[in-house]
Amino acid sequence: MIVRAMSYKLTEHTGEMELELSASTLAGLYEEAAVAVSKEMLPEDAFGGNPPGPEQRDIEITATDDGALLVELLNEIVYLADSDHFACDVASVITHEGGALACTLSGWVSDMAQSQVKAATYHRLKVERKNDDWYARVVLDV
Repeated sequence: MIVRAMSYKLTEHTGEMELELSASTLAGLYEEAAVAVSKEMLPEDAFGGNPPGPEQRDIEITATDDGALLVELLNEIVYLADSDHFACDVASVITHEGGALACTLSGWVSDMAQSQVKAATYHRLKVERKNDDWYARVVLDV
């Protein structure tokens, strides 16, 4: 069993939020980012302790580098919230090879799932390995 240490922090600014993430693997970084943005879409007590049946979405993304993959992944999360009212609480990276990322998102469909995030941006974007962990920073338009 692989234990992944993950964490994130959201800092709000006027018209934007800065998301900082860390994880022990690059795949874990993508998973944490997907869940962190989704958590901002639903109030904590959205289902009053009785969530609807879980649903899954499989997504595939291509981009030029790890930072661009992060931006594209987050923009797909925003799109799913806006179009399908879907919010994930678990993200699992299936494959990450070169500029391609495939993952499964597990979560719920709810009319309460509405993104306050308009888009992930390339402004101040950073994805890098620091010592034994991966670190990312991405600015979200709100």
